[in-house]
Amino acid sequence: MNQDSDRREARVRRLEEAAAKAREIRDFGREAVLTRLGQLAKQRREELGISRVTFAKAADLGSDSTMRDFEFGRRLPHGQTLRKIEKALGWRLGVVDDMLLNEDRKASSIHLEDLDEFEPGEAKPLDMIPTVDLLNEVISRLTNIKSALAAPNTAIQDVFPYRKDVRDMFGLAASTNVEHLEEEEGDEKD
Repeated sequence: MNQDSDRREARVRRLEEAAAKAREIRDFGREAVLTRLGQLAKQRREELGISRVTFAKAADLGSDSTMRDFEFGRRLPHGQTLRKIEKALGWRLGVVDDMLLNEDRKASSIHLEDLDEFEPGEAKPLDMIPTVDLLNEVISRLTNIKSALAAPNTAIQDVFPYRKDVRDMFGLAASTNVEHLEEEEGDEKD
């Protein structure tokens, strides 16, 4: 009976090792990277708080099926369509191609920070801030700008680091995109 138990444990261990090896193999290659990039695209779109249909319209994709196929790793958009998606997601232009060319990269090691247009430590563009956090972020940035301007002997170069925040806020205010003002799913209307 003890021998049967040992055999079962050895068999389970071999099966677990084989499954781990199969997962490892599936984590490399173009298909694995495309699937991972699609997952990250969906994650970013959801962070932005917009539906796939709304995203497709805002990015001028023509159809939400293009985005759906990309998010599910079924098809890679090409040319201008891919650039529109990268731009709308706030990713560096050409980053999808770069990731697909790197055959040695493990797909699961790709994170949003690897794709983003802005530098680590730099404030996210306001249009990348989830709707629920947007007001707090704007208030925080305005407070920083106000403090910089109110300091005695303030020179323009002291305010210079905040120019991107000011530009983002003017851009947000001038935007015709009011989707962030729409009620979230599940919210009741008055």
